[in-house]
Amino acid sequence: MSQASSQTVQPVSSVGSPEPRLFGAARIDAPHVVAGAGSQSVDTADVPISGNAAPREEEAVDENEAALARQLRVQARQLAEHLRAKQEHLDRRESLLNSQTAQLEKDSRAARIWISETEAELQARAARLTEREEEMKRCLARLAKAEKSHGQHEEQQKALADAMERLAVEQAARREEKQRLLESENEWREARHQVERLHEALRKDRLEFDERCRRDQRQRTVEQRRAAAELEKKRRELTLRGEQLDQREAALLQMREEVRRMHRSAIELRLAAEEIWAQLAGAAPPAFLTQSLGTLRRRLAEDYRDANADLADRKQELIALRADLRRRHKQLADEKARLEQWLSRQENDIEQRAARLVAREKELDAQQDDARRRAEDWEMDRLAYQEEIRRLRRGRETSPAHRQ
Repeated sequence: MSQASSQTVQPVSSVGSPEPRLFGAARIDAPHVVAGAGSQSVDTADVPISGNAAPREEEAVDENEAALARQLRVQARQLAEHLRAKQEHLDRRESLLNSQTAQLEKDSRAARIWISETEAELQARAARLTEREEEMKRCLARLAKAEKSHGQHEEQQKALADAMERLAVEQAARREEKQRLLESENEWREARHQVERLHEALRKDRLEFDERCRRDQRQRTVEQRRAAAELEKKRRELTLRGEQLDQREAALLQMREEVRRMHRSAIELRLAAEEIWAQLAGAAPPAFLTQSLGTLRRRLAEDYRDANADLADRKQELIALRADLRRRHKQLADEKARLEQWLSRQENDIEQRAARLVAREKELDAQQDDARRRAEDWEMDRLAYQEEIRRLRRGRETSPAHRQ
């Protein structure tokens, strides 16, 4: 009889390492055959047949299956913890992007409000400038009338002095307004540069996120292939063990049949020898000889019945063991399928989150484009106002009061 196959299971690496190993190495040796086992002769009369080999084989298979199940559960927990950490990292990244988007939207709304207020203020100032221009025209008309009358020179000088003073005040006000416009323009440029920096940071974050997603995808693919290869290896080992059990069962049945045949032949030879010896010796009466032969036949029949019953029991045990192996093989296949489905769901969830982040980035780009267009419109309006101010200034410089 061959000895029970040994199994050595190496422990899985610690979960707290930087890159957790999801699967440990397992080695299942083939059955070891005792030297000289095939050349030993079988004593047909005195050597009993041991019935503990199959239970030892069943215990070894049970230990092998239990270790494999524990290893698969540990690997599944480690993989779940790894994916949960990746999920938490993605959630933190999404929260950061949401806060940056909210801040950018707040700055954009503040810029729009500031532009609207500036436009209203510029329109009011333009209206005041128009009124002042009309007032200057009226003053010039009055001065012209005064010159024609030659009687109001003092009033003309006073009106001219007042007009010059008002012009000086207006020039100071225009210089202050120009300074405020320059400061506002600098603030807007700074805000636009900040938006561009945020956009660049978002672009870098997106590239980093895409690279991490690709790296995680490659790692998941490698881990799935490794898990599939490990499960396939275990399945082949179980199949091989089943075939070995079938071969051992066949060899056991053949050996039992040979032992029964040899035992029967030995009993028949012994019976024939006793019968011949009794006939030759003539010492035993016929009734005693008949009774002795009947007893031997009954013992032979009982031995046959016991052997057949023991053979049937062993056969039932082997059938039950084979069914248990099939059941455990099916459990391993089901666990593999569930693990693959769970990995597929996690991958789909990560892809959906990545798609939502891309959509948010596109929305942010659209908002940035809208803010840029509004800034360009504001710049055009500012240039138009400056041109209007220069035109009014040229008109004032060419006026008769200014020349006088």
